[in-house]
Amino acid sequence: MKNKIMLQIVFISLIFCNEISAQWVKTNLPNNLISSLAVSGENLFAGTEESVFLSTNNGENWVDLNSGFGATTFEVADTNIYAGSTKGVYLSTNTGKDWERILDSLLFVSGLAVVGPNLLAGGDGGIFLSDDNGASWAPVDSGLPFPSFDGHYLVRQNINGTNSTDVFVATAAAGQPGESIYRSIDNGLSWTQVGNGLPNFFYFEIKPLASLPNSNGSTTILTSIHPLCQTCTQGVYRSIDNGLNWEPADTLMKQISSFAVSSSYASNYLFAGTYLNGVFLSTNSGTSWTQVNSGLADLDIQSLAITDTYLFAGTHSGVWRRPLSEMITDVENRSNYNPSTFTLEQNYPNPFNPSTTIKFQVPNSSFVNLKVYDILGNEVATLVNEEKPSGTYEVSFDAKGLSSGIYFYKLNAGSFVETKKMVLIK
Repeated sequence: MKNKIMLQIVFISLIFCNEISAQWVKTNLPNNLISSLAVSGENLFAGTEESVFLSTNNGENWVDLNSGFGATTFEVADTNIYAGSTKGVYLSTNTGKDWERILDSLLFVSGLAVVGPNLLAGGDGGIFLSDDNGASWAPVDSGLPFPSFDGHYLVRQNINGTNSTDVFVATAAAGQPGESIYRSIDNGLSWTQVGNGLPNFFYFEIKPLASLPNSNGSTTILTSIHPLCQTCTQGVYRSIDNGLNWEPADTLMKQISSFAVSSSYASNYLFAGTYLNGVFLSTNSGTSWTQVNSGLADLDIQSLAITDTYLFAGTHSGVWRRPLSEMITDVENRSNYNPSTFTLEQNYPNPFNPSTTIKFQVPNSSFVNLKVYDILGNEVATLVNEEKPSGTYEVSFDAKGLSSGIYFYKLNAGSFVETKKMVLIK
């Protein structure tokens, strides 16, 4: 009996140490430089310099799709997965099993966007548009610098979680100072410069673009300025009038590689990946930032992707992930928010003593049953047992009358069933 107790204590201690330090966890993808990440339903795509990988279980396992190209950027539209590369644009209609090259006249594609009926591709050589899913293409340069320009980092305007017909692009033209931002309001057919307020020094680069929907129905557009001189001002710039005027939002943020926006919670949360300083979180549209690097061993972030549960970071050493609930702690219940999927999140904190919080979401009105079981399968608590409208919820579990050990919580909602493990340490 004594040996059994000692083994259980050792086992729980190992779990405790693993869970406590696991905040950022490296997934099982072999060491690769991850140029791009994309999420499509339950599928997570990772582009490397030579191929595309797919995970269907949040990075636990990966499959090399043997794409024959390295993906520099992705765009997801329903069942279509578009990938930009140094060889052009590729399309897969069967979750990456097969790829077809649909554009080969544009090199180093670094921007893709489906805007209205059109597919836009930008890179070294300009911007091309297709209105027939890639069967034919035409350059679109009305209003853009001419005759030689590059078009990068295409982003659609995001208004209250939906994409409008507006699209933004960062461009650079041969022989012209710096770069600028252009906006199209007709699905990419024509463009207008909207870079008022951006730096006017000669050498600088505009790296990523992001569109952040605001609660009042407006949109904040963000970008990052990378000056090519040591004394030039850099950092995050922001526009709150559809890109017409820009102002510095944070000059302390440097060398941003990518943005990711989470709309899973009451407010929109903005994440930024940097080339040498890891990942940052902003809860006020980029005005101020907090590092969220705990456990992240590789701070050279190349790309970010986000689901309702995890933030993923592509680095020089592969893909890392961290639960959103560890970084976003001020989540509120929202019966007026309509999530798209059933989700059961990892409890937080974990391990815990004596109480912890469990969050879940239901996409439509469902009878919800949430119970807690001990390691032997005995029911120890019923936390929810009622009809719930569509929304995101959090429930507190108080285990002050229970002994230390491993427990499981199980959510039944409609046809959805999921169980997760938690550890009580006293």
